[in-house]
Parts: sequence; C-alpha cells; structure tokens
Amino acid sequence: MQYALDALQKWSEKWLLNPNINKFQVVTFGRSVDKSYKYTTRDCNTQTIPLKRGIQVLDLGVYFDEKLSFKEHIHANINKAYMVLGLIKRNFKYLTIPTFIQLYISMVSFHLDYCSSVWAPYRTGDIEALEKVKKRATTKILPGLKNLPYSERLKICKIPDVDVDVVK
Repeated sequence: MQYALDALQKWSEKWLLNPNINKFQVVTFGRSVDKSYKYTTRDCNTQTIPLKRGIQVLDLGVYFDEKLSFKEHIHANINKAYMVLGLIKRNFKYLTIPTFIQLYISMVSFHLDYCSSVWAPYRTGDIEALEKVKKRATTKILPGLKNLPYSERLKICKIPDVDVDVVK
C-alpha cells in the first residue's frame, strides 16, 4: 500500500495535480495488516503526513467496514426504503394493488436489493429487518390486505420473499 501511495505521489507531481491529503482515508481489512501509511509532499515545504484511519468507507453506494459486516449499509438502505414508503403513503391515498406493485418495485425494492450480491445478508436479524419493510408496506399502505397472513399478502402483491432472494 505504501508503494502505491508513493506511485500516486510521483504521478501527481508529474502532472502538477496536488491531492487534498485531508480527504484521504485508510481502511484495512484483516487482522495482521500494517495500519500506518504516510504521504510525502514534495512541494515548497517537504513534509510527511500520516493518513487518517477510517472505520468504514462508502464505495459505489455500499458501506464497507473493517469487519465486512455491512451492518451500516443494510440499516441505511432500510431507512431509505422506509422514507420512500412514507412518501408513497402520503401522496397516494387510494392505491390499487397493481399500482402499489409498480410503485414498490420501482421505488422501494431498489433500495433493498442494491448490490445485494456484495453484501448478501446472512444474519437472521438483518434478514428480519429487510423483511419488516415488506410487512409494513403490505399492511400500512394496503389496508385491505391487513388481515391476511404475510405469505398471502406477498403472493397477492407478487413480491418475492427475502429468503428466496438470498439463497439464489
């Protein structure tokens, strides 16, 4: 990693591009990894600056942390899905089931499925939290289906079960 930082420094000198070192952040994955990295500036006052250590990093919309647990990512996406469900509930008073299906697939399930091949939930608590979004959507937004069992509501709305998505 230090070799890559030195190469970046040489490249930025060659092209006269000075990176903002305050925005650099180092996140390491694993236990026995050298955790101290430095960036050397060679402008008017040569100095070696230690880079900040980070706990997590956001890359392409996915939160990666040191332990690769993706807990922060799952909770952030669940909160976004709840916000969109609230938006749907406030703005669409008389929803039919086909309209709800279109809105759910296009606006809510996107947040729950984004990059799921990377962070595939394997903990029971995470799967239940994702499933809770679907339960709330089918009971609060479609009051006509409120008294039906959850599996029946999913079949009527043609929404796949989270467990099936995770396994495949």
